Amino acid sequence: MQTCAYCDKTGTKLTKEHLWPASLHRRIDKANQYIFKEPNIFYLSKADKIIVAEPQVKDVCAECNNGVLSELDAYICQLWDKYFYKIVERGEEVRFEYNYNLLSRWLLKMSYNSARIHNSDVEHLAKCKGYILGQAPQPDHVMIHLQLAYPVAFTSCDLRTVRELGLELTQHEPRRNRIGQLSYVTRTGIHRVIRAVHLQSYIFLIHLFPSKVSPRERLSNLEDFKLNLPFTERLDDNVSPFLVKCEGMDSRESLYSHYRQKGIPKL
Repeated sequence: MQTCAYCDKTGTKLTKEHLWPASLHRRIDKANQYIFKEPNIFYLSKADKIIVAEPQVKDVCAECNNGVLSELDAYICQLWDKYFYKIVERGEEVRFEYNYNLLSRWLLKMSYNSARIHNSDVEHLAKCKGYILGQAPQPDHVMIHLQLAYPVAFTSCDLRTVRELGLELTQHEPRRNRIGQLSYVTRTGIHRVIRAVHLQSYIFLIHLFPSKVSPRERLSNLEDFKLNLPFTERLDDNVSPFLVKCEGMDSRESLYSHYRQKGIPKL
């Protein structure tokens, strides 16, 4: 029997769910293809290779795919048209206005899809699927932060590579949209791995604390996280809009820290 990965219904025909929604993927290509002259590329960890075709999962029923999940995708496309399409410069302040419920559910949906594609943390993220569908309250073990990445000048080595590829870039810009992981070390020596969703300059960092981590320890870990990434801002369902300043991480470091986490070579 076929079972939907979201609603757990069995005996229903399952549809393909793209990692990146088609409506968002079109926007990404429109914003960036004039520079790259190629579609957005993807790293598929289970195959350990770069692919052009977008990863898919085939375990979502049509009711979820075309209903609630599609509504979340529509909301994120609104944010793309208002914010994400634009590359943010260093020192620039963005007045970011958002609906926490819709944004956090979409980020968890993307993380859950990515986890199933790459066979990583599936059970941990599956605990959030009721919230993703809007059928369960906001989970208290999930915390989401935002950081902005800014363009940076090419190194001489980068510039040679860019010219050899025939690209029209003049600086390293945050245009490789992706889902991945980052990590930091707490004061007690624990390595915390967090999910990261990159949309141009916008980096959303998602903590999913294990149930054994107490609320007090979570707050302590978040303090350590802020020491490692001081220019992140925690998203809050009671604070919107807020000002976030583009500092702390350039696009080159953002991209290569992602590759270091994956253990794959730099592009």
